[in-house]
Amino acid sequence: MGDELADNRPDHNASGREWRTPPLWGIGLAASLGLPACYLHDCRAQSLEEAILWHEGEGEFSRAIYIAMTTDQQEALIAFLHSL
Repeated sequence: MGDELADNRPDHNASGREWRTPPLWGIGLAASLGLPACYLHDCRAQSLEEAILWHEGEGEFSRAIYIAMTTDQQEALIAFLHSL
């Protein structure tokens, strides 16, 4: 996930720079229940956009695509994710 998110604590076969990515289904449920946003393994991202932008490492390609999108495309993607 990159140096910014690394905790440098290996866990089983994962290095301190690797995290399990949870499934996306249900990701919009918290907001519909009035719960606070909590994204990434340690809740440091307060929005889906922040979570996308924090990614480096294997997620860098997806991050770059998101950055290259128009504002309308980014908003459509975030709306889609909230609908899951």
